[in-house]
Amino acid sequence: MSRQSGVSTELKTEFETLGRPPIGTTRATYEITGAQGASGHVSYLDDNAAAHEARFSGLPWSVRVTTTDPGILVGLVVAVVRSPAG
Repeated sequence: MSRQSGVSTELKTEFETLGRPPIGTTRATYEITGAQGASGHVSYLDDNAAAHEARFSGLPWSVRVTTTDPGILVGLVVAVVRSPAG
């Protein structure tokens, strides 16, 4: 977890075995929390390690990535454009 400008980012991962090991599903949830009036943009990697960009105008913001690839890459970059004074 990291915290900057009153905004926190967190990456949650979980592994769920479906069928016989080593086949399983990995779920990564990117989460951004903070003051409700915060806005900005986020870049994250999907299940194919492709970069995506999204804007947020309120928090919390989250997206879940699910894959059966055992070598999932995860990454999250957040830029806060406006954070309410507090």
